[in-house]
Amino acid sequence: MAQRHWGQGETTPISVLLETQAPLTENQWRQASRQVTDRLTAWDEVSNVRSLTWPLGRGKPCFAPSPPASAPAQGAVGIVETLAPYLPSVARLADDVRRNVIFNEYVDADRRAMRLDVVLKHPGFSLTALAATESLPERILSALPDRHGARVYMGGITAETLDVKHVTRRDVVLIATLVLAVIFVMVLALLRDALLSIFMIVSTLLSYLATLGLTYWFFRLATGSEGLDWKVQIFLFVVMVAVGQDYNIYLAARLAQEALLADTREAIRRAVVRTGPVISSCGVIMAATLGSLAVGDITLLTQLGVAMALGMLIDTFVVRPLLLPAFAALTGRTGSARHKPVG
Repeated sequence: MAQRHWGQGETTPISVLLETQAPLTENQWRQASRQVTDRLTAWDEVSNVRSLTWPLGRGKPCFAPSPPASAPAQGAVGIVETLAPYLPSVARLADDVRRNVIFNEYVDADRRAMRLDVVLKHPGFSLTALAATESLPERILSALPDRHGARVYMGGITAETLDVKHVTRRDVVLIATLVLAVIFVMVLALLRDALLSIFMIVSTLLSYLATLGLTYWFFRLATGSEGLDWKVQIFLFVVMVAVGQDYNIYLAARLAQEALLADTREAIRRAVVRTGPVISSCGVIMAATLGSLAVGDITLLTQLGVAMALGMLIDTFVVRPLLLPAFAALTGRTGSARHKPVG
């Protein structure tokens, strides 16, 4: 019902604050508003702009036209509008009042900042809206020949979501680095084999990236989604690295024990056979448990449920029984104190 009357972006307008280093005159602010408004309304991503130039939106007059002579005047506004054609001084006064009220609404008292509302054509939480919001400050500044040292600040739910996305992306790098470093140290202390420990970390990362890619294409093709919620990557990473590395450590520890009693290939066979039922059962249970999130109505939880279930299955039935044993068989590295040649 709302979309029949308003665009998709009307519910999440972007509040833009354009601040200069020194105060500008009224004419300078009006010129800047006109330049910015013209540039933004010509952009395909923007539906409308409400600014000092067009307070009600592009192409919309601030006040309704004067009522016809046959229509009775309504209140003070009606009286002013009725008398304006006959009293030029009243018309000028009304115009001055209107201009001052609008100017004070969009420009702050010390004349160092001006605000405007930008309405995008896309829903506020969509990837296209976030991408458009990210490029918005540069487009605004490029519309000003004389920038006066201007800076652009943005508010609104779309701008806040974009900020959280940037912070999360930075945190993902920090969290991933710390988590992988701690896990590497623990695995190295257990197996005393740097190369095998590195391979276990890398295999888990490959499993994570494969899961992320497959989940993206699943929702892209199955539901027509633009992509995954940006929070999926960090939650999926923490769970997959923690749980997936557990399975690897369990198999590698058993392999190191068996390598002390048999040659490499026999040790691999024994380790896979004796740990397989436990790891496979745990993987299936974890996949079913985490995958239950997918039955909800919240998009984030649905995507997380599918991603985590898929990741657990890849770790359980690809990385653990294939990649790790294959690496040990090819290199002869079993995590024991001594490495035996491939037999």
